[in-house]
Amino acid sequence: MGDWLGTGTIAPSDRVYMNFEDARKFVRSLKLRSRTEWVKYCKGLIPGKKLKPKKIPADPSGYYLKTKEWKGMGDWLGTGTIAPSDRVYMNFEDARKFVRSLKLRSGPEWIKYCKGLMPEKKPKPDTIFTDPARTYENKGWKSMGDWLGTNTISNSYKVYINFQDARKFTRSLNLNSQAEWVKYCKGLIPGKKPKPENIPGDPAGHYSKTKQWAGFGDWLGTGNVRPSERIFMNFKDARKFVHRLKLKSETDWRKWCSGLLPKLPSRSDNIPSHPERTYQNFGWINWSDWLGTNIKSKKI
Repeated sequence: MGDWLGTGTIAPSDRVYMNFEDARKFVRSLKLRSRTEWVKYCKGLIPGKKLKPKKIPADPSGYYLKTKEWKGMGDWLGTGTIAPSDRVYMNFEDARKFVRSLKLRSGPEWIKYCKGLMPEKKPKPDTIFTDPARTYENKGWKSMGDWLGTNTISNSYKVYINFQDARKFTRSLNLNSQAEWVKYCKGLIPGKKPKPENIPGDPAGHYSKTKQWAGFGDWLGTGNVRPSERIFMNFKDARKFVHRLKLKSETDWRKWCSGLLPKLPSRSDNIPSHPERTYQNFGWINWSDWLGTNIKSKKI
């Protein structure tokens, strides 16, 4: 067609290319580092490099596979890189033995190691893949804890004890708040029994699935209910109660909520300490209306 049209173009299938060894020798002299750079070079997008001779194919794998000389782009460019799909990996037992010798402690550390961000460790052999779960699926893979030798089990695979038994143990610790529970789980409260592995550090996340979770007050046995989960008295009844206290200002209200006015009855949990938030759009007007200071005494 090139002769027919006068363009001189020869179809790739009809071209005669340089022998494989000479073509590879020329390509390696270019010091290209990847398939992407090779494609850019073939398009003339890498200045400073010798132009690709017409006798070297832009698709070397397609041409030199016919001569059974093609060994991959890493061999063609001289980088030695082998495409993941072409690699032969170490068997699972040997790979795991090598990885355990590194003394890595977690999945994130494994990723850092694979990226070469832990120079003090032995380099990762090319025969060990960065995604062992996929490579060794059905060939011995159990978990990252087994792979690294920490025997840590992912939370999604852990089996926890039933809610009632877990709550019974937790209440025996006499912790006072969610913050104390978090510190306890981290081992930061001396004198307490260590948290058993079969009790979750995130009980809300686990036991909500079984619809048994009723808040940290129930979990710890304190009876405290988070403000966001409390059921408050309706606005009119709450305001009626507050009027009887005869508080004179917002400052008096804050003192009463803090228990600093012992002569008055204590605030019950069904009356919010921040009525301006709770009853916004439900009857709230202002502090004067809430406290009843706007009500004038009837003259006798």
